[in-house]
Amino acid sequence: MNKDIGYVGKCSFWNCKSLINIRSSGKIHIYQSIPYWVWMILKEENNEVEEIEYTIEDREKYGYEIPTEVKRIGNGCFEGSQIKEITIPSNVRDIGNDCFGYCTNLTKIEIHEGIKEIPKGFMKYCGQIQRIELPQSITKINTESFKECIKLKEININPNTIIIEKGAFENCPNINYE
Repeated sequence: MNKDIGYVGKCSFWNCKSLINIRSSGKIHIYQSIPYWVWMILKEENNEVEEIEYTIEDREKYGYEIPTEVKRIGNGCFEGSQIKEITIPSNVRDIGNDCFGYCTNLTKIEIHEGIKEIPKGFMKYCGQIQRIELPQSITKINTESFKECIKLKEININPNTIIIEKGAFENCPNINYE
């Protein structure tokens, strides 16, 4: 790559699974979110990246633990996986839609302060989850965030949460709001 390239757009390296090296004649600053696996290649050249996203491909390659460099969890990253427990670390500031949807074995999720929104379809159809502790930083719970979480009994909705969209808790018959 030419050192004068000032912009590398989102999805520029999408589905380039055989990519093993990116060389440039100078340091590159990438202003868009890039997948963690691309960051692993770029960091060898001491390049700068604004946001690193953990994607489905990253989860398949590196597993369920979210690395400290990651700022965003991509859309559908863990969707349909066999994950049982997860901690979303404090370095993560944004979570994509349907991130944990259809994770039928998920029984525990820990979300740290800093996340402002629970995304659309966040944990839809996670039938084993019984309790969720939301951080004080949450201001919005989007559509179908917890749809069909049929065993969900407890969720704390703090005073800072000002928007709960339609169907956020659709068919959660056992829920007890704190």
